[in-house]
Amino acid sequence: MKNIRHPNIVELIGVCWDDLLFGCLLEYVDNGTIQDWLKKDRAKPADEKMTWKDQQLKSMAECALGVQYLHQAR
Repeated sequence: MKNIRHPNIVELIGVCWDDLLFGCLLEYVDNGTIQDWLKKDRAKPADEKMTWKDQQLKSMAECALGVQYLHQAR
C-alpha cells in the first residue's frame, strides 16, 4: 500500500504497531472523509445541495478512478 500513488487515493505514509495497537499515518485531506462530506451536504437546504450535474458526479467519478487504479495495480 505504501507504494500506491494516485491523485484519488489517500497516501499511506507509514505504519507502527505493537502487541495491542496498530496505527496508520495517512496523508492529510482538507475536506475530511467522503462520509463527512456527504453528511454536511445532506444537512444543507435543498437549493444548496450538490447535484449530479456538477460536484457529485465529478466526485463519484474520481472515486471510481481511484478504485479502478487499485484493481489494476494489484
